[in-house]
Amino acid sequence: MVLNFKKLGIIILTGSIVLIFALIFWPEANLEKELPLQYNHTNKNSLLADSETPVTNDFFAEYRLERERVRSRQIELLREVLNSTSEEEARKEASLRLVKISEDMEKELQAEGMIKSKGFTDCVVIIQEEITLVVLLEDNIHLNQEADISEMVEKVTGYSEDNVCIIFRKAG
Repeated sequence: MVLNFKKLGIIILTGSIVLIFALIFWPEANLEKELPLQYNHTNKNSLLADSETPVTNDFFAEYRLERERVRSRQIELLREVLNSTSEEEARKEASLRLVKISEDMEKELQAEGMIKSKGFTDCVVIIQEEITLVVLLEDNIHLNQEADISEMVEKVTGYSEDNVCIIFRKAG
């Protein structure tokens, strides 16, 4: 059985991105009710997500659980590739991808911890191939706080400030 690892990676990445945006913009999995976004003009990488229903910490807990489920599926698939294929290149790529997933998980936890230590109620950090998304629950965000968050995430992830997108979920 020959696996095209690049196609498999693209499928997994695409599915993950779709899932991430679905969870961010439809937290109750009610796909009939759209969540309007407002562009934050103070920072080109920031979005405000308004909801008619109050946003609770359940969103963040549910998102983290779903993120772990998706990662578990990715890890399981990569381990199958490691255990089942005799093709050395596929095994090497699967091994490297497992290491990358592990590194991203650690960076996400570090960034979330740093953001919470600055007094934010809750947050989720999502590291993707070319961008890092930060979803925050906060009503009153100041421009200097936004810059601090972006700088912290930049240090932890290694992504430039232009590749850090901050999304604010307004409570109430």
